Amino acid sequence: IYVTEVSRLGRNPRMTKEIIERISDFKVPITITNPSHLTTLNPDGSRNNFVHIILSIAIEFADQEAQVTKSRMMSGKLQRAKEGRSTGNNPSFGYKSDENKMLVIDSDESIVVEQIFEMYSEGMGSDAIAKTLNQMNIPTRYNKSHANKEVKIIGSDLTKSGASIKWEGVTIRNIIKNPIYIGNRIFKEHTVKAPEIISEELFNQCNELLSNKSTRNFITTYDYLLRDLAYCGCCGKKFYGQYSPKPRGAKVYKCASYIRAKGCGNTSINISLIESIIFNEFINSQSLLSLLENPNDLKKGIEKELKALEQQEK
Repeated sequence: IYVTEVSRLGRNPRMTKEIIERISDFKVPITITNPSHLTTLNPDGSRNNFVHIILSIAIEFADQEAQVTKSRMMSGKLQRAKEGRSTGNNPSFGYKSDENKMLVIDSDESIVVEQIFEMYSEGMGSDAIAKTLNQMNIPTRYNKSHANKEVKIIGSDLTKSGASIKWEGVTIRNIIKNPIYIGNRIFKEHTVKAPEIISEELFNQCNELLSNKSTRNFITTYDYLLRDLAYCGCCGKKFYGQYSPKPRGAKVYKCASYIRAKGCGNTSINISLIESIIFNEFINSQSLLSLLENPNDLKKGIEKELKALEQQEK
């Protein structure tokens, strides 16, 4: 086996030594070509103890050098973070790097972040929020950065298209827990300042709900009667539903421009109001009843189910 330097065999000193010993036990020589040719076995296949001693020392020096390099890199990243600069190619959702590599707020993504916190504070579950964003075709970070690339699925050897990655409840929860949105950027054990997107009060409110699991008994899904059917009369965008199970929580259909931008000026529509009007029209419509097979049997079946539920409650 030929390697350019001992660090190519492994990073952990203990494991690297074990690798060398095990390979030597199989009578396979290892040759290190840099800085000079060192071979772990003699020509007759016996162990070259002198080379093993040299490699043992070289492994420790390589590890020390790696630690120093890593420390310098982290120190450099920390300094850039303190200066308000970006430290990677993938900032937190809601932020981006400008032409000077400074971490700044992404105007489009920050509106989505604001809506996530608002909906969660009103009692919507993280899965329901993710479902709402997917229904509105709000792109995830991967949708934009890896639209034409394959992304490896964590924990497996499978991949999927970046364009197919959707919002998930865990993504919403990670956003809610990230203090960067109130200006506290965590870098290892250090906290540095960052542009804030939401208020500290709203952040604390949402995280208290999350930590106490206050939303576990809330409705996390809602079947919207007008899903993909209602369009804004001002800008033409779709209306999407927002249902919060809290007494004063939002239960409305609103224009998609409200989350993508600052809104087109159109007002929201109360869900109960518009859906009750539609149901009333259905009930009073003879044409609808004519489309149903055996409407009387359907009515009797519903009444039977209601009586069964009443008996269960008693």
